Amino acid sequence: MVVFKVFIISDVAAFLLFHRYTDWLSSGYLILAAFGVLAFQMLAWFTYRCILYPKYLSPLRVIPGPSVCPSWNCPTNRRLGLILEQGGNILMGQRLKMMREPNGDGENIRRWQEQIPNDGLLRYLDFFNSETLVPVSPEALAEIFVHKTYDFIKPPQLTSGLGRIIGVGVFLAEGEEHKVGCLVYYSNFLVLNG
Repeated sequence: MVVFKVFIISDVAAFLLFHRYTDWLSSGYLILAAFGVLAFQMLAWFTYRCILYPKYLSPLRVIPGPSVCPSWNCPTNRRLGLILEQGGNILMGQRLKMMREPNGDGENIRRWQEQIPNDGLLRYLDFFNSETLVPVSPEALAEIFVHKTYDFIKPPQLTSGLGRIIGVGVFLAEGEEHKVGCLVYYSNFLVLNG
């Protein structure tokens, strides 16, 4: 949402600059120029967000995962010499493939875990090529859920969606609120000798 606010503000600035420094444009051409600038900005954002960032600029691009390239031409798979799953979409990442499967995410992640050499983490691209990391080894899961519990936050989609149904209790709480809730609940189950 912040990106679109920046687009609108810069579009208004371009509109005012056109209006101030060009006497030969009528207001109809100014509006057309403003929409042209906005369309160019959105195209530039799409190119950056869906193509450049996940493939070339993301710090997570070194983590293995399924490719997002057409099944008929995927140089990454040929270069690695692996027979990996093809598919994906430049706009939707692997999400369309996951929605087609009867078991959805779980079946695809299990298949990728078996096919793609990994060190406990897999990366796949979701809507608008947003990156999703999936821990697939017991060591990675223990790191997240046992050893460094408070370093990892729960996904906002999970907390907002599930929070409406079950409420924000110990299960969905974060940080200090979670620690206090655990102490309160655990004290009820202590057996006192006496």
